[in-house]
Amino acid sequence: WMCTTCGACVEECPLSINNLDIIREVRGSKIEEGTQVPALVGTTLETIFKYGNPYQGAKSKRIEWAKDLGIKDLSKGEEAALLYYVGCASAYDTRLQEIARSAAGIFTKAGLDFGILGNKETCCGDLAKRMGEDGLLEELVIKNYEAFEKSGVQGIVTTCPHGLKMLRDEYPLYRTKLDIQTETEIKIQHYTELLAGLIQEKKLTVSKKLEKRVTY
Repeated sequence: WMCTTCGACVEECPLSINNLDIIREVRGSKIEEGTQVPALVGTTLETIFKYGNPYQGAKSKRIEWAKDLGIKDLSKGEEAALLYYVGCASAYDTRLQEIARSAAGIFTKAGLDFGILGNKETCCGDLAKRMGEDGLLEELVIKNYEAFEKSGVQGIVTTCPHGLKMLRDEYPLYRTKLDIQTETEIKIQHYTELLAGLIQEKKLTVSKKLEKRVTY
């Protein structure tokens, strides 16, 4: 349970053994049996199931970070070409909400036609997958695909690294596994990819130097 599933062991293994699959299978069996599951793991998974996020944040407060920003709420029938998938951390963690506000501000400045799912957005399921709780993960995948389809967007951008990994790499696999039918193929981008494209197209300009060394 201490494994973070970072993949370092797989990278270094001389026999190319994928330990992550083994770890997830063992975790999944323990969760199914209800044995040897740490209390925090059980509580976290229950919280995601109940609230749609691991922070115990009320569903009705997921959109509070966007208060007074005038962002389209696609869950209320508004339309946009691009969906900004915020993710749980930037929606609920007060320290990280500035990331969501800043990203939305840049998208607006660049003239993008974008919106959010508001209180209808739910967890991407990254934690559920890492913990081996496939039942919960599949429920989240289905719920998110339904929300994406209903919104009618052509693309999704996210500032959440976990959301990016899940939506771009994992969701297509579960879409096939669960036989989820979608009318359109939605392009998934990290916000840095989107911003790089906007800068190259001269739709976004950098007005001053950032005299800092940065990484992500």
